[in-house]
Amino acid sequence: MRDNSPMMNQGLIDRITERLAAVGLKPRTASLRAGLGADAIRSILRGKSQYPRTDTLAKLAPVLGTTLEYLSTGHGPAEPNGTPAAYGRSEISGTALPPAGELTKERPDSGQQLAENYPKDDAISGDNVPAVPLKMYPAPEFGARDLPVRGVAAAGTDALFITNGEPHDWLLRPAVLIGVSEAYAVIAAGTSMEPRYFDGEVVFVHPGRRVAPGRHTFVVVQFYPDEEGEAPMALIKKYERQTGTELVLSQYNPPEELRFPIETVKSIHLIVNPGEAR
Repeated sequence: MRDNSPMMNQGLIDRITERLAAVGLKPRTASLRAGLGADAIRSILRGKSQYPRTDTLAKLAPVLGTTLEYLSTGHGPAEPNGTPAAYGRSEISGTALPPAGELTKERPDSGQQLAENYPKDDAISGDNVPAVPLKMYPAPEFGARDLPVRGVAAAGTDALFITNGEPHDWLLRPAVLIGVSEAYAVIAAGTSMEPRYFDGEVVFVHPGRRVAPGRHTFVVVQFYPDEEGEAPMALIKKYERQTGTELVLSQYNPPEELRFPIETVKSIHLIVNPGEAR
């Protein structure tokens, strides 16, 4: 089981708070400069995102003038080379650094070795983000109905609402999701993705798989709610690409390309085929 002890979370919160003060940035500004949603850091500081993914921390580290190793574990120097680094400037020459998305392509860094061990949670996964597997757990007893159904279709639309509280149902877990504690299922709504996904079909989601453009890349995209405390709205679509400013999706029925401001996107989770090998 995941360790939800406050001490682990508080350490990360303290380090982010410390680095925000060191570089003189507000949480929203730092989140956007890292190419994440506007509330990415605020969600961590409020405890909503208890275990951010390593690729999320890798994007935040250069913006906060620190290393992935220090940000995720507290080990090593808080500042590269022992000196403060202002975001967007080179320590050596004073010349402009590449955009935040470019910084995570990635410099060889001992912190990268943390990827397989650090707990993961909701985050936007970019085209250039290295694949980071979820921590695996012992397989449940065969036949156990332990996969939560988190999505409920909104009548008359293609929208879903993803809940983080009590699941709406429990399903048998397919082999591809055995041991993936963050996995969940949703029920497809509407006809916009037919003939790939039909209204009422069960869709299986692996939040830890890398999302990258491809012929068979389908995703559940969650959006920040209009009001705090509301369940986030989500769509099932084909993933096309994303930039620092927008997410591009597509649908089949009718054929259409859809564009969304990246700051409105809470997470992008990969849909997996239940018949896949693990």
